[in-house]
Amino acid sequence: MIPQQNKMLHALLAHANLTDQKANLVMSFTSGRTDKSSEMNAIEAKEMIAYLRQQIPDIKSNPLEAKADKMRKKILSMAREMGWTVLITNDEGIKQLKADMLRINAWCAKYGYLHKPLNNYTFEELPKLISQFGKLHEQFLNEL
Repeated sequence: MIPQQNKMLHALLAHANLTDQKANLVMSFTSGRTDKSSEMNAIEAKEMIAYLRQQIPDIKSNPLEAKADKMRKKILSMAREMGWTVLITNDEGIKQLKADMLRINAWCAKYGYLHKPLNNYTFEELPKLISQFGKLHEQFLNEL
C-alpha cells in the first residue's frame, strides 16, 4: 500500500467513526492475513477505502446532516475553548491544536443524555446535547 492510501484509510475510519473496528475491517479485507493496515496491499486498501466511503453519509446531499454537522462543530468549538485539545503534527511537521475527540466522546458517552459518542447523535438529538455541553462550558467560563 502506498502512504497516501494509508492516510486516506485512517481519515475515512475516523470520519466514519470506525477507528475502533480497524483491526477487524483490515482482517476482513485481507482474508485474515493481517490486522495491520500498513501490511495491506494496494488492491486490499483500495477496496477498503471504497467500502469506507460508502459508510459516510454525503453531507452535501443531506441538508439535515449538514445542520447536524454544524451543531457538532459547535460542541467542538466549546471544547476547544475549555482546553480540550491535543497537539497534532501533520506530515509536513506543522503542529496544530485539534479538539480532543477521545475526551469529547468519553464525555458524551458518560454524561450525554443518550450515552453515545458525539457522531452517533442524530440531528434531532443534538440540540439537547448542545444544551448539556453548553452548561459545562458555562461552568468553565464562570470559574475563570
